[in-house]
Amino acid sequence: MHAAVVALWAGAPTAALAQGDIVARWVQYAPGSSPSVTPPGWGDAPANPTSTVLLRAVVTDASSCPSASLDHSSPLTLRSRFVGDNGTPNSLTHTPGSPGALNGQPGYPQYFVSNTVPSSLADGGQKATTQWGECEAVVPPGHQIVTIEGVDLKLPVAHPQRILVMGDTGCRLEAGTAGNAGMARNCQSPAAFPLNYLAQFEATFRPDVIIHVGDYSRRDANCLAGDAALESGCASATGAGFANGGDTFDTWNADFLSPAKTLLATAPWIMLRGNDESCGRGARGWYALLDPFPYNYDRVVCRRTAIYPAPHASGATYNGDFEPSYAVRLGGVNFIVHDSSFASDDPADLDWAENSDIDLTAMLATLRETSPGAPAIFLSHKPTFNRSHADAGACDAGHGAPGDENAANGDAIFAGNLSLQAVFSGITGRMGTAFSDGIPSNIALFLSGHVHQFRYLNIGTGDAVNAQFAPQLIVGTGGGLEGCAATPGLTDIFDHDGFGFAVLDAITDSAQTVTGYTAAIYKISTALAGRCAVQFNPRSISCRF
Repeated sequence: MHAAVVALWAGAPTAALAQGDIVARWVQYAPGSSPSVTPPGWGDAPANPTSTVLLRAVVTDASSCPSASLDHSSPLTLRSRFVGDNGTPNSLTHTPGSPGALNGQPGYPQYFVSNTVPSSLADGGQKATTQWGECEAVVPPGHQIVTIEGVDLKLPVAHPQRILVMGDTGCRLEAGTAGNAGMARNCQSPAAFPLNYLAQFEATFRPDVIIHVGDYSRRDANCLAGDAALESGCASATGAGFANGGDTFDTWNADFLSPAKTLLATAPWIMLRGNDESCGRGARGWYALLDPFPYNYDRVVCRRTAIYPAPHASGATYNGDFEPSYAVRLGGVNFIVHDSSFASDDPADLDWAENSDIDLTAMLATLRETSPGAPAIFLSHKPTFNRSHADAGACDAGHGAPGDENAANGDAIFAGNLSLQAVFSGITGRMGTAFSDGIPSNIALFLSGHVHQFRYLNIGTGDAVNAQFAPQLIVGTGGGLEGCAATPGLTDIFDHDGFGFAVLDAITDSAQTVTGYTAAIYKISTALAGRCAVQFNPRSISCRF
């Protein structure tokens, strides 16, 4: 581990928070709105590439929101998104547990927050109380800076030139290690969970936009329920080495809000939902804290669907497991944000795929009208294509020819998420699909996480890139790395300790039109590990390390 990591981690203790203090603050892109919607509402027209911009703050007393201003002059009023205990049956102090996935385990916390008196956690951090919550405001266009309690935050710029990409940042804790040996982490160790250091290093790049490709909280169990031997001092719930788990306010604060606090305030964010934020797992924290749509209690307490329902007669079926896609226009490029948290890796879920087909076909039709000819980048947590076996989240099976960065159609390495592939192959059989001839040419890149490594992929054979497909870039190295070594000759970069991120800088022509991006790949050692070139027309990706 780089010496600076340990020094920085040890030298940055968590400051005590008083009532009314801000835990974290950030600016976030959210779905667009129709002309009939006025603040504080938003999000009824998610395909509108003129996205909503939100100012958000997690506070220790959400009954009284902090003050804010625009360009150091005009006041901006924040309203409470939620408070832990709002005095109604819809409080998050006793949220019902979901029987699916992980929180059906004995001992899994069946509440989001329950503590009523300010106190400290075993590791010295602040314990959330039922007064904690989140405040938010829709930021009107035409401003450069929003100030909240004396801290300036950068607002979106018209032509962003630098985009920082990170993902899979949660520290993995789970009950038992059977079948997952070596995957659980010591969340108290900067060597095993370096998000605090990474976030501060990433902030020095001064990005215009930050994209998190999902998986923020991975502490599915406390360290006693998992492999206590991994945790220094994890002998009791009051020991200094104890790490809590479950979908609670404290876990989300420890896993993301606190270590990423500096980076959160650096630039506007696009936040994707990962499978760790799915119903029955981490949905309470996702829907309460980060979901880009207006607050919906029923979504916060969603229960995982066993079988995804088929579309209804008038369109796609949306529920807690699948939210509408939305568009964010960054300069001349449309970024399509898609919820793949429920997408089955293998086998393909054709009902979910048909809903996604309807959702994305409508999105692309709107974008053709509002921004004809504009390139698009498809953002989803789970990668559509990958080089491993069908379970894209597991260790590689070693498929494929060493040294070949192009995946052959029909080969074993033509893997990834089969449900997403069903969407983009047009095999749902739905009339009017946008994907009957493959992936539309304006979708220049698939950008994802989920696999805890850095990977890139062109679809084709040898040097021949198949024009029906878009290249895939995977950046899942933000802090939740599993104990899987990179497959030699296939992944090209990052072994099991290769935490890092990517910095995308826009490539423009003489008319200042974005024609692609260069991607600088960084490792935790602060070393530049490699560079990639993403080209829009013809679409391709190439990397050198």
